[in-house]
Amino acid sequence: MTISTVTLSKLIPSEANVRRFNSEAGIEALAADISAHGLIQSLNVKPAGKGKFEVLAGGRRLRALKHLQAKGGTILGVKVTKDYPVPVL
Repeated sequence: MTISTVTLSKLIPSEANVRRFNSEAGIEALAADISAHGLIQSLNVKPAGKGKFEVLAGGRRLRALKHLQAKGGTILGVKVTKDYPVPVL
């Protein structure tokens, strides 16, 4: 497998993701951890058409990244914007 990057704005949650609930519990803490230490595990994605990618594994990480974007947060000092490059498999 090869790790590449996809901009945050092109990532969408997948209906196939095993976690079906949308609990925000722990998302803020996960976002804080990602902000301080970086994204340690890449998101698993598949093409979804129209330039988008479905996140098959990593839905909580995606929500944490979007939380950082909404709050103007950073990851290792780099501001998270819609164009932030997210590592994916």
